[in-house]
This record gives sequence, C-alpha cells and structure tokens, in this order.
Amino acid sequence: MEPRNNEARLDPAIISLFPMLRHHKAMKLVEGRRVTECAVCLMDFADNDIVRLLTMCGHVFHPDCINLWLFLNKICPVWHFIFAATAFLYDTHLCSFGPC
Repeated sequence: MEPRNNEARLDPAIISLFPMLRHHKAMKLVEGRRVTECAVCLMDFADNDIVRLLTMCGHVFHPDCINLWLFLNKICPVWHFIFAATAFLYDTHLCSFGPC
C-alpha cells in the first residue's frame, strides 16, 4: 500500500522522534489513561511490550503499527489529529497530551 501523495505521510525521520518505551512506563506518563490495546492492530499490550508514544496526544501503539500508519497517514489513529510539520518544532517531549 502506497500513500496517495507525499503530503499525506510523515517523514520516517520525524516518526523516529517519537519515544519508544515499555508499556508500563508509558502508562505512568499518561496518568488517568489505561490503554490496553494498540488502536492500529487491536492487539492487547503486555506490560513489558515496547510501545511508541505519540507525544502530541499521549497515545501509544506498537512501533511497527504506528510507523507504517504514520508513513501512510499523518493523523493520530485515535483522535484523528493532523500532525503538522510545524508542530514538531514545539514538541520533542511530552506536552499536555493535546495539540500544542
């Protein structure tokens, strides 16, 4: 599957900026949320699974799932928030889990 055009996807270099950590550690960072499954593949997370955290919204996914998703679409699969290139200038760490 190919993206329709280059503007519909995120550059892999930008995707790699989103941190990867163990699921149980990510859950400590996103207080008040208990995410039990990847919204892309719908598979359950184990506490020791490595996940990729989207710092703009606080959602977590299996790295392979979200990497492919963001290569094909530049939106969060949960909130459908569009990741604008300029947003990455403001956020390389955890925000307040909403658009910055």
